Amino acid sequence: MDKMILFHGSKYVIDSPSFDYKNCNSDYGSGFYCTCDLESAKEWACRNSSSGIVNKYSLDIRNLKILDLTDSKYSIFHWLTLLIRNRIITQQVYEYNKTVIDYLFENYSIDLSSYDLVIGYRADDAYFKFPIAFIEGRISINQIEEVYRFGELGKQVVVISKKAFDKIKFLEFLEVSEDYHFKYRNRIISANRKLEDLLSKDRNIFEDTIIDLVRKSKK
Repeated sequence: MDKMILFHGSKYVIDSPSFDYKNCNSDYGSGFYCTCDLESAKEWACRNSSSGIVNKYSLDIRNLKILDLTDSKYSIFHWLTLLIRNRIITQQVYEYNKTVIDYLFENYSIDLSSYDLVIGYRADDAYFKFPIAFIEGRISINQIEEVYRFGELGKQVVVISKKAFDKIKFLEFLEVSEDYHFKYRNRIISANRKLEDLLSKDRNIFEDTIIDLVRKSKK
């Protein structure tokens, strides 16, 4: 495959994405966040208002260095580590879970500076509570994988280098109806219910949490 078709949901038409596009508090830091799934982009376009715009692009991926965190050679921990490093977490959350977070940073950190493109699971605001519950040991490794690796949240594609930005071609924009605002709101409600359901279940005694893993590593 030489090209990818990407969609970016926004309030605006963005016909010339630029390398200085800043989104520093998102999953992989600064970059241009897209998806290959049109329906997901429509939801994102309407997350804060009743209507929005989906921008459509073609990206020539030849000679780009791509980090695909959904590849089986990476564990869910590699993705979670990037997420925790780049997303805002409170000082209280960090201090209370310092041992776990430091373990992830020491063992699963990935330097993105040599990559042009990152592919990873979606973890928008509706589902960011799950990683927090995970590092606190309230849901298991199997459960976090069920939500992300085996769930239906889809993938996001993030353009992070000037080389990749130079290969983006704007194709068209689509106007999105207010129906997708309600779809986004309903997904947040569904995410909250799913988390409550996971937390209320009696965890299988054989399922490890990240805290169990850290304890085993210190033996």
